[in-house]
Amino acid sequence: MMKTYAFIAVCVVIASCTREPASKPQPLPRNDLLTGTWESEELTVRLHSAYGNPDSSAIIKANRRNWVEVMGLLPIQTTFNPDNTYSAIYREADGTIRSETSGYFELLGRDSLIIHRLKPSAETIRHIWVQKNDSVYGFSGLVDYDRDGLTDDELFSLNRRIHR
Repeated sequence: MMKTYAFIAVCVVIASCTREPASKPQPLPRNDLLTGTWESEELTVRLHSAYGNPDSSAIIKANRRNWVEVMGLLPIQTTFNPDNTYSAIYREADGTIRSETSGYFELLGRDSLIIHRLKPSAETIRHIWVQKNDSVYGFSGLVDYDRDGLTDDELFSLNRRIHR
């Protein structure tokens, strides 16, 4: 009787070791997935308590066709470097530079993009990051878009790689 239990236990162990997992684990994103220069393709921001007014909301939507009209500047160009630094350039409609931001970034797990902006001021923003393919990625997160002191504005951005 004892030999039968031992035999069954050994069979269970062997069977469990030879089974393929139900789904293969996905590789974690690597920082080089973002390496290159990306340009804003679409942007949607849902403002809650818009511009400091309680119980108010607003939606900002920009795409390639109306970007300058809605945003008042050209699509944002962000460069992610292999050393985990980044810079973003904001240009006026005529191409002159309005402002620049820079800092470093981290990709954590399968879907977290953390931006540590150092210039012009320190701010850390955590986004949900989705790599659609080698040339398109999107991110979303809560930000203080309207600079009312509340991190309650929902942002979604779609970006296209323009240079590797």
